[in-house]
Amino acid sequence: MSDTALESLSALQDELVRALDAGKIERIEAAIDALAAAIDDIRVERSRHGDRELARAAMAVNHAARIRVNFLTDCVRRRIAALSAVRGSLPDATYRPAGG
Repeated sequence: MSDTALESLSALQDELVRALDAGKIERIEAAIDALAAAIDDIRVERSRHGDRELARAAMAVNHAARIRVNFLTDCVRRRIAALSAVRGSLPDATYRPAGG
């Protein structure tokens, strides 16, 4: 695995965090697609001993993005609950399994 691949992965993760903060769906989807492609490329390559520090840095950025997603999801849940309370009803499920 090359340093360039890990640096690219880190930059793409940063872009995902910025896209999440901006709240632009198209930008989020593009960042996710680019990140997925970069991860697929890295999976193909073999890991070397010298890549560990860059891999740790990439994992730290990935963890920050995961925390951000969880935080934003919680914010949306709270907004739905608040709007439902104003309407005097229980929050509608935003996800329903197929066939349910």
